[in-house]
Amino acid sequence: MLRLCILFLAGLSLCSNVVSAQSNATPIDCYGEGFYVGQEMILVIRDNSLHRLDDDGWQVLPYPDGWPSDARWPQVQVTSDGAIYLYVYSFESQSIVDDDPNAERGRIYRSNDKGETWTLTGYDPATVNTGPRRVYATPAQDRLLFTYSVHGIYYSEDAGATWQEADMEYLNYPYTDEVQSLSISPAFVEDGIAMATVVGEYLPPGPVPEMAPFVMKTTDWGATWSYEPTGLDGIDTAPLQADTVALSPQFGEDQTIFMVSIVGLIKSTDGGVTWELLYESTQWGRGLLPDTIAFSPDYAADQTVLIDNKYLSRDGGQTLTRLANPKPRTYAVGIRRQGPFSPPEPASISPGENRYYLPLVRLDVYPLEIWAVYETRIDGVTGCYLFRSRDDGGSWELININGE
Repeated sequence: MLRLCILFLAGLSLCSNVVSAQSNATPIDCYGEGFYVGQEMILVIRDNSLHRLDDDGWQVLPYPDGWPSDARWPQVQVTSDGAIYLYVYSFESQSIVDDDPNAERGRIYRSNDKGETWTLTGYDPATVNTGPRRVYATPAQDRLLFTYSVHGIYYSEDAGATWQEADMEYLNYPYTDEVQSLSISPAFVEDGIAMATVVGEYLPPGPVPEMAPFVMKTTDWGATWSYEPTGLDGIDTAPLQADTVALSPQFGEDQTIFMVSIVGLIKSTDGGVTWELLYESTQWGRGLLPDTIAFSPDYAADQTVLIDNKYLSRDGGQTLTRLANPKPRTYAVGIRRQGPFSPPEPASISPGENRYYLPLVRLDVYPLEIWAVYETRIDGVTGCYLFRSRDDGGSWELININGE
């Protein structure tokens, strides 16, 4: 049965929930592609430079050799074994090397020492100056996926040195293959699974068909993609509206998938075979903010997930509570356990004090912290700033990446 969500907007004056800003507050890049939250480190990009937070505090990481002076769209990805991939695009070939045949293509760098040193591993497969484009690092060594504009999905087996175009199956709708989001199984090495949401531009003539959110799936490490029916074909879904899909951190065990679309919040607990529409909303699925789902690292144990950058659920999406955000315009969120920066260990769910149990759901009480990039005005400067909450979004601390 469809359950309609009535979300109480707690606290109209959101600024009162933010710790007072200091005069040395530092704006960072807004968009989520340059933002990473993990147990081992936090990464943010500011003015095309990468900053890392770990137990030694904030550090500005060195530029890779050949870094273009007009770098655009910097993106950062971290694999399960700790490798950092950094992708950057340049519009001006002469800003790199005049005789470099790859000068106008995006560059892909990798670091195996937390960003202290970098190796150029390859270039993006784009052959035309178009966007948006994005690199996705997978848990499989040297395996990358890449999407750009209306050109579908590409995959690389050598960290970007060479690329092959994926085979993408469609339902004969006259749509171009605009990939809006892509999520990779944490068990990718074994299961080869990733899922993508595709929103196409309808090409006349003919009426726009009614269709469910367009979901595609690969089970062969990105080489081929097939249409994944959602079972929600009776729902009107307007084309050109972005959809986001996200596989849980324990997908290999719990087979849980969330999808945010223009129709609302959709969930599957059987790997995408069947879907349930949890909440109906026309406020979600915005193309400019594609990363709208963030999981607790221990989701299978604590069932904690953030939806649309604003709504926190502690029961696997059954109920949602709006965060008391510093500002309503949210560009990126991430969740990690509070405590030292170290590689994550599996959640302990043995019986003990403060353990709570529901049928088929085990909740652990590891304290969590939410990191978020919000746009706001501080000391007369409007920009995106980094915040942290340690009380489920009830109050927020402004984080100065200079460490002052």
